[in-house]
Amino acid sequence: MPTKEVDGNLLKRLIINGSINLKNNSQTINDLNVFPVPDGDTGSNMQSTMMSGVDSIDSLKNEPI
Repeated sequence: MPTKEVDGNLLKRLIINGSINLKNNSQTINDLNVFPVPDGDTGSNMQSTMMSGVDSIDSLKNEPI
């Protein structure tokens, strides 16, 4: 049955799982980054930013959105 609403716990899981997916694919994003210069760290920077957010919400339990 599809979820009809997003509570705090589901939002937390979505953020964590999305961050893990980004971490697993950050090199692909680094390789795609060519504008304005091919610095090759966009995926790494996004991963670092998202994982900081995950660290901040990881200990929250049953919080409302």
